[in-house]
Amino acid sequence: MTMRHVILGAGPAGLAALASIRRNDAGARITLVSGEPGLPYSRMALPYYVNGDLPSRHLYPHPALWYRQPGVELRWGEPGEALDVERREVTLAGGERLPFDRLLVATGSRAQLREAPGIHLPQVQLLWTLGDARRLRRRANGASEVVIWGAGMIAFMTAKALLTAGRRVHFICRAEYLLRRSLDQEAAFLLEGALEQAGAVLHRGLNLAEIRSGPGRRCRVLLTDGSELPADLVVVALGVAPNLDWLDDAPVQRRQGLLVNERLETSAAGIFAAGDVAEVRDCVTGESGVPALWSVATDQGRVAGLNMTGATLVCDPALRSNTMVFHDYVVATLGCPLVRENTRVYRRLDRERRVYRCLVLSGGRLVGAILAGDVSQVGFLRSVIRRGAVLTDPEGLLGTPPLPGGVRP
Repeated sequence: MTMRHVILGAGPAGLAALASIRRNDAGARITLVSGEPGLPYSRMALPYYVNGDLPSRHLYPHPALWYRQPGVELRWGEPGEALDVERREVTLAGGERLPFDRLLVATGSRAQLREAPGIHLPQVQLLWTLGDARRLRRRANGASEVVIWGAGMIAFMTAKALLTAGRRVHFICRAEYLLRRSLDQEAAFLLEGALEQAGAVLHRGLNLAEIRSGPGRRCRVLLTDGSELPADLVVVALGVAPNLDWLDDAPVQRRQGLLVNERLETSAAGIFAAGDVAEVRDCVTGESGVPALWSVATDQGRVAGLNMTGATLVCDPALRSNTMVFHDYVVATLGCPLVRENTRVYRRLDRERRVYRCLVLSGGRLVGAILAGDVSQVGFLRSVIRRGAVLTDPEGLLGTPPLPGGVRP
């Protein structure tokens, strides 16, 4: 019997699933659905497209020919609108119904847009989709003053796109430092130093109050302390949320994301989830959550695709990992790098070289790490966290590469 597979979403999880299904069942019928028009692109490459470093043709992980495989059908520009679990059908936005034997929900995330006075002015933009990137690239031409509302990963990505020579970028940061959910204060200040050298200005402990039209194409951004910033462009970078609203009426269990088992199957048999919509167990804490990471999404898509063809693979718990690169400065985080209850922290800072290491241990085991300025040992530390190894000499691990110190399984 020929299996009918429907994959909703053409991001890293959806594309990895498509490749897995084709490798494991060459006779399968696969329908790949993307809510956006055109070929699937790499979201991580968008900042380099906006700043002109990357030609548009390099945004696409696969050429059009890659999708023209026997048994593969494409649907671009029509997202899923409803799921009928009993009938085993997905209804697209245009009204078409797609029957399936196995379904993968990999619809990713959407950028959050918080309401504020003036938020819908033409100078206000997002950077999440390729359409956003194209609009932002056009708007950024000739812009000398840019305001970014937000201080997380999306804000950092936006800064990479817009901090070019001669342009001043203002961060509106409610916290006392940038990327506070990923970095400690020391690492954040090191990364902020690289941003400030390139023209960034951080407004810490403040929030956006209002955006007003200004003279010509400019606008004025009012902050909660009463100060005002002139801007040619305002970018909202307040994080993302899973694309799950279309499943509100479907009988599939969810919390932050769709609840899945170790095989990435949801509470509805034959329906799988991967990527930014899947709620999975964390490798370090054991708690469930939505990691929203490219590497995790790719691995989940691969495993989900194989299991859709009848395999019984178990997906490893998610290990959170981020690498932030700005010009020549790199900061990497692993696991849970911020101080928690019952943890012990080891730190070393070389101010002259701008190299910083922070190791977070719980019960003698490494549960998180931050590396700034030198990330050459990320792979080693990742394996230590995965193995749950006991560190016999944590102080030694703070040394310069190669990392000394004992590791006991």
